[in-house]
Amino acid sequence: MSYRRDRQVFQGLHAGDFVVCSAWGDYAAWVPPGKVGGMAKLGGNTSMTYYLNKGPERWFLIDAARYHARHPLGYVIDPAVDCEIVEPANVYDYRETAHA
Repeated sequence: MSYRRDRQVFQGLHAGDFVVCSAWGDYAAWVPPGKVGGMAKLGGNTSMTYYLNKGPERWFLIDAARYHARHPLGYVIDPAVDCEIVEPANVYDYRETAHA
């Protein structure tokens, strides 16, 4: 199958699921070590549909190992495992790091 067809199949299978559209590592102040922070929308997105998808956004903390083992076309939220959180006040608030 082609990437385009694979994407269509993935989106069809997960149209009713929350799929991560944007993710932040634990460099973000609001993401605990060992986690990934993710913003998810129903059905996820493609570069063309992200701004057209006006559906609800939900925010999650995801185990980093689970997130990094995701399907090549996206991470599908598992509500039994992934922890929903309130949208962070500032998603671009990064931890300070020590410089050598």
